[in-house]
Amino acid sequence: MAQKALGVWMGHFTSFCTYLTVFGGGAVFSLLAAKTLSEVLNGFGIGATMCSTLIAVGVILWPFVMLKSPMHFW
Repeated sequence: MAQKALGVWMGHFTSFCTYLTVFGGGAVFSLLAAKTLSEVLNGFGIGATMCSTLIAVGVILWPFVMLKSPMHFW
């Protein structure tokens, strides 16, 4: 919509802002998942730091991130 109203440059700028927002939200949710997982594992007596669980969360989510959206399957 921005590209149609204000030109190609504004369309690229809007896409950049959208990508930046999605990246920031993903980073925050990854940190939140790692923190929660480390606290759960520590509650069960398994010593896990947030850094190690962040790597584990990244490795677990990586294959799903590499898939395209469901729109491209049909």
